[in-house]
Amino acid sequence: MLKYILMILGGVIFIAGYYFMQQNEGRGKTMMFYSLFTYAGLTLVILSGARVLDPFFEGLGKNGEMIQLAVEVACFVIGAELLLKPAFEDQKEIGTKKNITPRGSGDSFSAKANKKESTKKTKKNNNQIKRSYSTGNKKYRKK
Repeated sequence: MLKYILMILGGVIFIAGYYFMQQNEGRGKTMMFYSLFTYAGLTLVILSGARVLDPFFEGLGKNGEMIQLAVEVACFVIGAELLLKPAFEDQKEIGTKKNITPRGSGDSFSAKANKKESTKKTKKNNNQIKRSYSTGNKKYRKK
């Protein structure tokens, strides 16, 4: 009875963790936490499920234990590949982006250059307006 309860509890933990992991996709450490939570639920389901299926694996004879172990390992590896790898690679990318250069990446450089150009244009226009006020040009004056 306990193995069935643990299997259901693991399924609930897995579903809740996966839901929150999808909600926080791309948010670094939060996504990592929920992916670990999801993997813990999957682990509980796999281990409890293996205990529930013990009679089936015992019916396979001598190789039943080895087959059971192979199935468990395969489930753990596939689960880690699907749940943990994306979250930890995402966190790794976030960490490397910060450490590439202290001034940012190439995209931010071009954005800064564009900002400087627009600032120069604005200053130039402001200077023209100021000059027109000082010279008495009525065309640029505001009423």
